[in-house]
Amino acid sequence: MLHRSAWIRSLTAVLAWSAVTSVAALGTWLSLAAVLPVGSDRLDADTLVAAEASSAPPPTEAPTTSSPEPEPDPTTSTPDPEPLSSFPDEKETPEQHDGWTWVTENTYEGRFTTEGGTAVVQVNPDEAVLISASPAEGYTADIDQAQADRLLIYFSSSATEVVIDTMWWDGPYAEISTQS
Repeated sequence: MLHRSAWIRSLTAVLAWSAVTSVAALGTWLSLAAVLPVGSDRLDADTLVAAEASSAPPPTEAPTTSSPEPEPDPTTSTPDPEPLSSFPDEKETPEQHDGWTWVTENTYEGRFTTEGGTAVVQVNPDEAVLISASPAEGYTADIDQAQADRLLIYFSSSATEVVIDTMWWDGPYAEISTQS
């Protein structure tokens, strides 16, 4: 009789553990189903375009620092923003990362306003895409894309050349340099 009650206790413990594990797995699945992206095979292209257009916030400019900086040498370049050491932390919203605006998974858009003009670029791990380049008065725009994942935009005048170098480097990255 003692042997049979030990067997029943073991069976009860296994059944209780199975029930608790099943409830936890179901709760996790239900919680994640609300935040995980829906498979692309379940949506048509029109739905995706409409969702992207309605959820993407307008592009913003890269953040500026409030501390005074020494007068730069016109032939040196200043990175803006710095290369990413990690992906966004909890303090940043998913829509913003080092001045870049989130568009879709692993795709960010940057808007760069310089004395030579304004450029809007989207980057992801595989490519850098020019959305627009508008030279300022007295400047011309030239684009150089020798590699799919790196895009250089040149705004040139008779006295100054502004270069915007964009790429994916552990995340969205841009460097702006001005040469007189």
